[in-house]
Amino acid sequence: MDRHPPSGIAAPTKENILPNELMQGANQALAAGGAATVAVSWGSTPDDLDVACFLVRADDKVPSDAWMVFYNQPASPGNAVRLQTSPKAVAFELNLDALPAEIVRCCFTATLDGTASTVAAIGGLAVRALAGDAELRFLPTQLGNERALMLVDLYRHDGGWRLRAVAQGFNGGLAPLARHFGVSVEEDAGRPPAPQAAPVPQPPSPAPAPAVNLGKVTLAKPTQSTPVQLAKKRTARSSISRCGSTGPRRSISTCTPSIA
Repeated sequence: MDRHPPSGIAAPTKENILPNELMQGANQALAAGGAATVAVSWGSTPDDLDVACFLVRADDKVPSDAWMVFYNQPASPGNAVRLQTSPKAVAFELNLDALPAEIVRCCFTATLDGTASTVAAIGGLAVRALAGDAELRFLPTQLGNERALMLVDLYRHDGGWRLRAVAQGFNGGLAPLARHFGVSVEEDAGRPPAPQAAPVPQPPSPAPAPAVNLGKVTLAKPTQSTPVQLAKKRTARSSISRCGSTGPRRSISTCTPSIA
Protein backbone atom coordinates (compact mmCIF):
# COMPACT_ATOMS: atom_id res chain seq x y z
CA MET A 1 0.00 0.00 0.00
CA ASP A 2 1.40 3.36 -1.04
CA ARG A 3 1.65 5.55 2.05
CA HIS A 4 2.60 8.72 0.19
CA PRO A 5 -0.21 11.26 -0.40
CA PRO A 6 -0.95 12.38 -3.95
CA SER A 7 0.16 15.86 -4.92
CA GLY A 8 -3.38 17.19 -4.52
CA ILE A 9 -5.40 15.84 -1.59
CA ALA A 10 -9.10 16.62 -1.59
CA ALA A 11 -10.59 17.80 1.67
CA PRO A 12 -12.47 14.92 3.34
CA THR A 13 -16.25 15.02 3.22
CA LYS A 14 -18.97 12.65 4.37
CA GLU A 15 -19.09 11.32 0.81
CA ASN A 16 -15.39 10.61 0.18
CA ILE A 17 -14.00 10.01 3.68
CA LEU A 18 -12.39 6.61 4.31
CA PRO A 19 -13.43 4.34 7.22
CA ASN A 20 -10.29 5.17 9.22
CA GLU A 21 -10.18 8.87 8.26
CA LEU A 22 -11.59 11.36 10.75
CA MET A 23 -13.46 14.53 9.93
CA GLN A 24 -12.95 17.62 12.08
CA GLY A 25 -14.65 17.19 15.45
CA ALA A 26 -14.98 13.40 15.13
CA ASN A 27 -13.39 10.90 17.49
CA GLN A 28 -12.69 7.19 17.35
CA ALA A 29 -11.13 4.51 19.55
CA LEU A 30 -7.43 3.94 18.89
CA ALA A 31 -6.05 1.62 21.57
CA ALA A 32 -6.71 0.00 24.92
CA GLY A 33 -3.12 0.73 25.93
CA GLY A 34 0.39 -0.27 24.98
CA ALA A 35 2.40 1.35 22.22
CA ALA A 36 1.05 4.02 19.88
CA THR A 37 2.48 6.52 17.41
CA VAL A 38 1.09 9.90 16.41
CA ALA A 39 2.82 11.31 13.32
CA VAL A 40 2.43 14.73 11.73
CA SER A 41 3.65 15.62 8.24
CA TRP A 42 3.34 18.63 5.95
CA GLY A 43 4.33 19.66 2.46
CA SER A 44 5.13 23.36 2.70
CA THR A 45 5.14 26.11 5.31
CA PRO A 46 6.09 29.81 5.22
CA ASP A 47 8.19 29.33 8.39
CA ASP A 48 9.43 26.44 10.52
CA LEU A 49 6.55 24.38 11.90
CA ASP A 50 7.07 23.36 15.52
CA VAL A 51 4.95 20.40 16.62
CA ALA A 52 4.54 19.69 20.33
CA CYS A 53 2.65 17.42 22.69
CA PHE A 54 1.23 18.69 25.97
CA LEU A 55 0.31 15.95 28.45
CA VAL A 56 -2.36 17.40 30.70
CA ARG A 57 -4.44 16.54 33.74
CA ALA A 58 -8.20 16.90 34.07
CA ASP A 59 -7.74 20.65 34.59
CA ASP A 60 -6.14 20.94 31.11
CA LYS A 61 -2.77 21.86 32.65
CA VAL A 62 0.53 19.99 32.59
CA PRO A 63 1.65 18.56 35.96
CA SER A 64 5.01 20.31 35.40
CA ASP A 65 7.02 21.83 32.56
CA ALA A 66 8.59 18.42 31.94
CA TRP A 67 5.30 17.23 30.44
CA MET A 68 5.66 19.38 27.34
CA VAL A 69 7.36 17.30 24.63
CA PHE A 70 8.80 19.31 21.75
CA TYR A 71 11.94 20.02 19.71
CA ASN A 72 14.30 20.64 22.63
CA GLN A 73 12.67 18.39 25.22
CA PRO A 74 12.12 15.27 23.12
CA ALA A 75 10.97 12.96 25.90
CA SER A 76 8.55 13.09 28.80
CA PRO A 77 9.38 11.83 32.29
CA GLY A 78 9.95 8.09 32.16
CA ASN A 79 10.14 8.21 28.33
CA ALA A 80 6.41 7.60 28.14
CA VAL A 81 6.37 9.92 25.12
CA ARG A 82 9.36 10.35 22.79
CA LEU A 83 9.71 12.66 19.81
CA GLN A 84 11.54 12.07 16.54
CA THR A 85 11.86 14.82 13.95
CA SER A 86 12.78 15.36 10.31
CA PRO A 87 12.51 18.45 8.08
CA LYS A 88 8.85 17.90 7.16
CA ALA A 89 7.62 15.28 9.61
CA VAL A 90 7.58 14.43 13.30
CA ALA A 91 6.55 11.29 15.13
CA PHE A 92 5.61 10.88 18.79
CA GLU A 93 6.12 7.37 20.14
CA LEU A 94 3.91 6.74 23.16
CA ASN A 95 3.83 4.04 25.80
CA LEU A 96 0.27 4.58 26.98
CA ASP A 97 0.64 2.14 29.87
CA ALA A 98 3.56 4.17 31.25
CA LEU A 99 1.59 7.41 31.52
CA PRO A 100 0.57 8.35 35.07
CA ALA A 101 -3.12 8.13 35.84
CA GLU A 102 -3.25 11.92 36.29
CA ILE A 103 -2.46 12.36 32.57
CA VAL A 104 -5.85 12.20 30.90
CA ARG A 105 -5.12 13.82 27.53
CA CYS A 106 -2.24 14.22 25.09
CA CYS A 107 -2.72 17.44 23.09
CA PHE A 108 -0.77 17.61 19.83
CA THR A 109 -0.20 21.12 18.50
CA ALA A 110 1.58 22.91 15.67
CA THR A 111 3.03 26.43 15.80
CA LEU A 112 4.58 28.54 13.05
CA ASP A 113 7.94 30.02 13.98
CA GLY A 114 7.24 33.49 12.62
CA THR A 115 5.27 36.58 13.54
CA ALA A 116 3.65 37.29 10.16
CA SER A 117 2.67 33.79 9.01
CA THR A 118 -0.59 31.96 9.72
CA VAL A 119 -1.56 28.30 9.69
CA ALA A 120 -3.69 28.92 6.60
CA ALA A 121 -0.44 28.93 4.60
CA ILE A 122 0.50 25.37 5.64
CA GLY A 123 0.26 22.95 2.74
CA GLY A 124 -0.32 19.21 2.91
CA LEU A 125 -0.81 19.01 6.67
CA ALA A 126 -1.69 15.48 7.78
CA VAL A 127 -1.92 13.48 11.01
CA ARG A 128 -1.71 9.71 11.33
CA ALA A 129 -2.15 7.65 14.50
CA LEU A 130 -1.10 4.01 14.79
CA ALA A 131 -1.60 1.41 17.51
CA GLY A 132 -1.31 -2.29 16.76
CA ASP A 133 -3.50 -2.99 13.72
CA ALA A 134 -5.44 0.26 14.18
CA GLU A 135 -4.74 3.29 12.03
CA LEU A 136 -6.54 6.63 12.07
CA ARG A 137 -5.88 9.57 9.76
CA PHE A 138 -6.85 13.22 9.77
CA LEU A 139 -6.30 15.91 7.12
CA PRO A 140 -6.90 19.31 8.77
CA THR A 141 -8.67 21.72 6.45
CA GLN A 142 -10.23 25.18 6.72
CA LEU A 143 -7.19 26.52 8.53
CA GLY A 144 -7.50 30.09 9.78
CA ASN A 145 -5.36 33.15 10.40
CA GLU A 146 -3.84 32.04 13.70
CA ARG A 147 -0.17 31.18 14.28
CA ALA A 148 -0.89 28.00 16.22
CA LEU A 149 -3.17 25.02 15.78
CA MET A 150 -4.58 22.37 18.09
CA LEU A 151 -4.23 19.30 15.84
CA VAL A 152 -5.59 16.22 17.63
CA ASP A 153 -6.23 15.00 21.15
CA LEU A 154 -5.48 11.48 22.37
CA TYR A 155 -7.53 11.03 25.52
CA ARG A 156 -8.64 8.42 28.04
CA HIS A 157 -12.14 7.02 27.69
CA ASP A 158 -13.72 3.92 29.26
CA GLY A 159 -10.39 2.31 30.05
CA GLY A 160 -8.91 2.97 26.62
CA TRP A 161 -7.69 5.80 24.42
CA ARG A 162 -9.57 7.67 21.70
CA LEU A 163 -8.35 10.13 19.08
CA ARG A 164 -10.26 13.37 18.45
CA ALA A 165 -9.71 15.48 15.31
CA VAL A 166 -9.59 19.08 16.57
CA ALA A 167 -7.95 21.46 14.04
CA GLN A 168 -8.73 24.49 16.20
CA GLY A 169 -6.72 27.68 15.70
CA PHE A 170 -4.99 29.42 18.59
CA ASN A 171 -4.04 33.10 18.64
CA GLY A 172 -0.39 33.60 19.49
CA GLY A 173 2.80 31.63 19.06
CA LEU A 174 4.51 28.97 21.11
CA ALA A 175 4.84 31.04 24.29
CA PRO A 176 1.09 31.83 24.63
CA LEU A 177 0.28 28.23 23.74
CA ALA A 178 2.63 26.93 26.41
CA ARG A 179 1.09 29.27 29.00
CA HIS A 180 -2.37 28.06 27.99
CA PHE A 181 -1.38 24.58 29.12
CA GLY A 182 0.26 25.83 32.33
CA VAL A 183 3.91 25.81 31.23
CA SER A 184 6.07 28.51 32.81
CA VAL A 185 7.82 30.61 30.18
CA GLU A 186 11.10 32.30 31.03
CA GLU A 187 10.22 35.55 29.27
CA ASP A 188 7.39 35.97 31.78
CA ALA A 189 10.02 36.81 34.38
CA GLY A 190 10.70 40.15 32.69
CA ARG A 191 7.10 41.31 32.70
CA PRO A 192 6.00 43.87 35.26
CA PRO A 193 3.66 42.33 37.82
CA ALA A 194 -0.02 43.12 37.54
CA PRO A 195 -1.52 45.29 40.31
CA GLN A 196 -2.80 43.20 43.17
CA ALA A 197 -4.54 43.71 46.45
CA ALA A 198 -2.53 43.55 49.66
CA PRO A 199 -1.56 39.90 50.12
CA VAL A 200 -2.88 37.88 53.03
CA PRO A 201 0.01 36.48 55.12
CA GLN A 202 0.71 32.89 54.15
CA PRO A 203 3.12 30.28 55.46
CA PRO A 204 6.40 29.99 53.53
CA SER A 205 6.13 27.96 50.33
CA PRO A 206 8.81 26.26 48.21
CA ALA A 207 10.52 28.34 45.54
CA PRO A 208 8.79 28.11 42.14
CA ALA A 209 10.26 25.85 39.48
CA PRO A 210 12.58 27.55 36.98
CA ALA A 211 10.70 29.03 34.03
CA VAL A 212 11.01 27.57 30.54
CA ASN A 213 13.16 29.45 28.04
CA LEU A 214 11.61 29.92 24.59
CA GLY A 215 14.71 31.56 23.07
CA LYS A 216 16.43 29.98 20.07
CA VAL A 217 19.87 29.39 21.54
CA THR A 218 21.89 26.21 21.90
CA LEU A 219 21.57 24.76 25.37
CA ALA A 220 22.41 21.44 26.95
CA LYS A 221 19.74 18.87 27.63
CA PRO A 222 18.18 19.61 31.03
CA THR A 223 18.49 17.35 34.05
CA GLN A 224 16.59 17.35 37.30
CA SER A 225 18.89 20.05 38.66
CA THR A 226 18.92 22.16 35.47
CA PRO A 227 16.06 24.44 34.37
CA VAL A 228 13.90 23.10 31.57
CA GLN A 229 14.72 24.87 28.30
CA LEU A 230 12.58 25.37 25.21
CA ALA A 231 15.53 26.58 23.13
CA LYS A 232 15.79 25.26 19.60
CA LYS A 233 18.79 23.10 18.95
CA ARG A 234 18.68 22.72 15.18
CA THR A 235 21.92 20.80 14.80
CA ALA A 236 21.14 18.28 17.53
CA ARG A 237 17.62 17.16 16.70
CA SER A 238 16.98 13.44 16.64
CA SER A 239 16.23 12.39 13.09
CA ILE A 240 13.78 10.20 11.27
CA SER A 241 15.53 8.12 8.67
CA ARG A 242 14.46 8.37 5.07
CA CYS A 243 12.84 5.47 3.25
CA GLY A 244 15.30 2.76 2.32
CA SER A 245 17.95 3.70 4.88
CA THR A 246 19.63 0.95 6.85
CA GLY A 247 21.38 0.76 10.17
CA PRO A 248 21.10 -0.81 13.59
CA ARG A 249 19.23 2.11 15.15
CA ARG A 250 15.47 1.84 15.07
CA SER A 251 13.86 4.89 13.57
CA ILE A 252 10.61 6.00 12.03
CA SER A 253 10.73 6.56 8.29
CA THR A 254 9.52 9.78 6.74
CA CYS A 255 7.01 7.53 5.03
CA THR A 256 5.33 6.88 8.38
CA PRO A 257 3.77 10.32 8.91
CA SER A 258 2.50 10.50 5.31
CA ILE A 259 -1.14 9.95 4.57
CA ALA A 260 -2.25 7.47 1.91
